[in-house]
Amino acid sequence: MTNRISFKDQTHERSSRSTSRHNMLIAEPRCRLQCYLNSFFPECARNWNDLTTTVVNCTSVDTFKTRLLALPAYASSATRSIDKMQYNKVLKGHNGKLVTQFRLGLSPLRNELFTYNIIDNPFCPSCGDKIENLNHYLFECDAYSLPRVTLFADLTALCDEISRLYNIVLDLTSQTVFKHLITHGINLPSTDCNMSLNVNLAIFKAFSNYISQTSRFSTILL
Repeated sequence: MTNRISFKDQTHERSSRSTSRHNMLIAEPRCRLQCYLNSFFPECARNWNDLTTTVVNCTSVDTFKTRLLALPAYASSATRSIDKMQYNKVLKGHNGKLVTQFRLGLSPLRNELFTYNIIDNPFCPSCGDKIENLNHYLFECDAYSLPRVTLFADLTALCDEISRLYNIVLDLTSQTVFKHLITHGINLPSTDCNMSLNVNLAIFKAFSNYISQTSRFSTILL
């Protein structure tokens, strides 16, 4: 990882940000595609460069976290980001990798590969007559009808229980809500972190079963 990160030579650096921020700026990679701009290394470089000297110069991880969450930009999003951290803890193996790729829009689905000029065929390999995007894979392709019924039933039962315990209503008839749930998980208003972890584990298990039952990614069909 160290060969991907380098600090700026600030001998001749005169930007307002470098003089108003800390003196350990990371060189931000040039990004031709929006998906790469929002990927791990470019985003982390930007976030690090925007930190204050007080945060960067922390001598312990605990102090760093405390000061980081005290910053306005992070304090406002701290609760929102917890669900991502919790869900990421349960994403395991090949299917966990696929879920992350679905979230980023960088999965082996043909339309995504076509969009980035990796292949010249955006159509679904299972039905052959529709563009294969995440909506098609989850909601439309007739080849996955039976696994889809099981997935909806499992998530509906889980959401009913969430509604009963926390009075949170999730409308799974909304494709946007459905996709966000299976690719981001959910953050529950509970002081017991294990509860959120267990719920997110159940979400991932249901989606992972769907991925396995469709057999779409057991061998990558380009």
